[in-house]
Amino acid sequence: MTNTELKIATTFKACVLDVDGTLLDTSEFIYLAFECILKKFGFNVPSRDVLIAKTGKRLEVDYAVLTELTDTDELCREHRAFQNKHQDLVRAFPHVRDTLLTLKKRGIKLSAATTRSKITSTASLQNALIYEDAEGKPMFDLILYAENSKAKPDPDSILQSLSKLGVPARKCLMIGDRESDIQAGKNANVVTVGVTYGCSGREIIKSNPDFVIDDIRELLTLV
Repeated sequence: MTNTELKIATTFKACVLDVDGTLLDTSEFIYLAFECILKKFGFNVPSRDVLIAKTGKRLEVDYAVLTELTDTDELCREHRAFQNKHQDLVRAFPHVRDTLLTLKKRGIKLSAATTRSKITSTASLQNALIYEDAEGKPMFDLILYAENSKAKPDPDSILQSLSKLGVPARKCLMIGDRESDIQAGKNANVVTVGVTYGCSGREIIKSNPDFVIDDIRELLTLV
């Protein structure tokens, strides 16, 4: 089935959206936090490309990979403290808020899935003005954080979304900017959408998502 045939044959009822790199431009927010903490504890700071390639999982796992330490709790605490102080570095990507509001008006259920902690993710979503809608109601029907879901590519966050939102896999889109997002979607048997404006750029195409979009507004042509 081609992408066009898939779109015609399916009426989507829900979207599971990755947060960092898909909804939020957090490239500086994330890189500067790693840079600051690695320097503080005497570790070399890799280039941005290397950092992107080695991170994106649980923060504890990311620091274990970057430092080869078995106990990364102190680094993670410092990392989160840095991010809590620098939420001004977070921005929503262009057209994200309007697109989410339009999806909600169309009756699409929205779930956000992130590997970040609840406290830093909530602050980022609020700072970017996409935590609530114009009436002060929650923008998302469900948000899954590091504390209550497994990191992608494990499909846990998507499977939880399907269960809690009452939507079958074939009626759900998984939207993300990393290979792990697309693989998680495939593991959950949902339809996958790769975005090219996130940290992977057009490399996301190599993950073979069902659809590829260059602008979040293109989601509106799929639902």
